[in-house]
Parts: sequence; structure tokens; C-alpha cells
Amino acid sequence: MWTGEILAFNLDGKKQDYLYGYNMFAQSSKGDRYDDDHGFGSIAFIPKNTNGQFFLEEHKWSNNHSTVLQINANNAARKTVADIPVPGLKFTFDKYGQPRYASGNNEKYVGILYKHDDKDNSWKEINSGSLG
Repeated sequence: MWTGEILAFNLDGKKQDYLYGYNMFAQSSKGDRYDDDHGFGSIAFIPKNTNGQFFLEEHKWSNNHSTVLQINANNAARKTVADIPVPGLKFTFDKYGQPRYASGNNEKYVGILYKHDDKDNSWKEINSGSLG
């Protein structure tokens, strides 16, 4: 069964940390800061020069948002880098590690696509008529 929990550890098994999941408060070094994650997380992108950073797609059970978190596996710090009020979207990243597109289906199971607009740091839905 998939639980959407994310853990980090050194190859020798030392320095383990719980980075995302329903037991965040009890298991993580940052649990007192972030509380439990009531949702499902999956690794979305790992940059070439990671420095311990990776991007996680988060789908909360309690809201209808698709979110991307940037997480530092070395210290469990995180920040939100994308949030769209549509459930179940998958994100596509550019080579610099920036989320650029998000795609999925709406409530009528029609394909939808969002593009990040750098000018105002927002997500714009691309008209389905312009999709091929």
C-alpha cells in the first residue's frame, strides 16, 4: 500500500529523518514546526545539483489543491513553491527546477493544463481549445 510518506537517510543507515507524512509531528526533526501531513506526497523532481534539495507533489486529503514543496533532505526544511486550487494535478519542471506546467483532469474528466506566468507569479489555465 502506498502511503505517500517520504524519508531520508545516509547510505549507511545513519542520520535518518522523516520528511513528509501522516506521522510528521512524532517522527521528524521538524515535526514541531510543520505538524502532521494529512495527504499524499510523491517525489516530483530531483535537480542535477541537488544540495539535498528535491521537489515533492503534495495532495492533501482535506482540500482540493495541488501543491509542490521544495524540501531539503539534510535538515527537513521545506517551502511551498507552487499551489493550484485544483486536485490531482501533476507538475512538469524546467531544467532549473522550476515548476512550469501542471496537467490533469477537471471534475468532468476533461483534460486541463496550467502554465506558470513569471510576470505575476501565478498559474494560468490554458484554454482547452488551444490544445492539440
